[in-house]
Amino acid sequence: MASLTRAALSRALDDHCARVAACRRCALAPGVMPIVSRARAPRGILVGQAPGQTEMGGGQLFAGRAGRTLFKRLASAGIDESTARDWLAEELRIIRPRVLVPVGRLAIDRFFGPVPLAAVVGGEHEVEHEGGRSLAIPLPHPSGASSWIHAPGNRALLHRALALLGERLRPAGERSVA
Repeated sequence: MASLTRAALSRALDDHCARVAACRRCALAPGVMPIVSRARAPRGILVGQAPGQTEMGGGQLFAGRAGRTLFKRLASAGIDESTARDWLAEELRIIRPRVLVPVGRLAIDRFFGPVPLAAVVGGEHEVEHEGGRSLAIPLPHPSGASSWIHAPGNRALLHRALALLGERLRPAGERSVA
């Protein structure tokens, strides 16, 4: 599939998001709707785990404490926040992301298989998926439930991953503030 023009990409994402928003395959609690992205010209794609209660109730990705931690980490890399398996596969085919950011064990396993986090966090890796190939820069889950971040050397791996994200996703011509 050839790369889409910006207008065609926006239309394809609008159509995709409308289908995701209308999906009722899962038995969600009353009033809980699928969460859809409003990004229409993404340079990369963030892939997370299933949304938590805060996210489901408010309809915004990474809205709880873990999300605040994640976006604080991304901000340290100079990346602004604004900037279900088959739904993800379709989104990957539409966007064909240059950069893919799997966040947390489930998302990392989706693209790398079962590997130790320390083997992939802090590096950039070419991965294949339904939309082609992307440069993947994995991040540990920001929830704080995992003790991984406190093991020796792992905080340095996280900082290295954030620096790589800053280099790959920062708009051309912008420099890091760090």
